[in-house]
Amino acid sequence: MLLSPLCSVLPIRLAAYILLENITDMKRFTLTERGGLILAAFLFVGGLFCLVWPQDGVVVHPTNDALGLRQMSSREEVSKTGARAYGILAMLLGSCLAIVVIYPRKI
Repeated sequence: MLLSPLCSVLPIRLAAYILLENITDMKRFTLTERGGLILAAFLFVGGLFCLVWPQDGVVVHPTNDALGLRQMSSREEVSKTGARAYGILAMLLGSCLAIVVIYPRKI
């Protein structure tokens, strides 16, 4: 009777020891990487909302005049199809940012 609780816990501890043996070797994310992941999540979720529930709108693009002396802005009317395109672009940017943060290049 005393061995039954021990026998049920022992395989779980043994499996955890085998599977999580190198858990101390895992790399923790820095504050900058966490910020990048949060930004990536906001971009992805915002793009998903634009993809699922598109709305007509106006996007203002800052620009300069032909000589580059005076700052101007141009307006772009965005349809529902354009909002979906911006949503897909935001999702791709968020995904790429998350990939760059999670899988850094090893030099």
